[in-house]
Amino acid sequence: EGSPERDRVTRLWGYEAKQAGRYAPRSDVFTWKGEPIRVGSPRHHELMRVAVRAKLEQNPRVLRLLLETGQSMITHVLRAKDGRRLPDSKTIPGEVLSRIIISLREEFLRRSGVPSF
Repeated sequence: EGSPERDRVTRLWGYEAKQAGRYAPRSDVFTWKGEPIRVGSPRHHELMRVAVRAKLEQNPRVLRLLLETGQSMITHVLRAKDGRRLPDSKTIPGEVLSRIIISLREEFLRRSGVPSF
């Protein structure tokens, strides 16, 4: 926290953000608002949930598209540009990310008053 590099990277998005992350130093622990958090821990996954919720709240089109999936299964699989399946993330595995997205979809459906099945 507080490093000039972090301040620079937080303003990036899309491909530039992805590239910046590729070259970031790796550690088993990061700091968020003064709290040390172990990468891949339940607390880390909860922060991911907060981030995904914020993205949905800030982008009504993405939220609408998610809600339109209804009760469909959601999976997250990493693929190379040529279509090959890549190894799963060690920090936020696809199964964890899928559960986060599904639970947020249910939360937003409840808020909207749309009946869920």
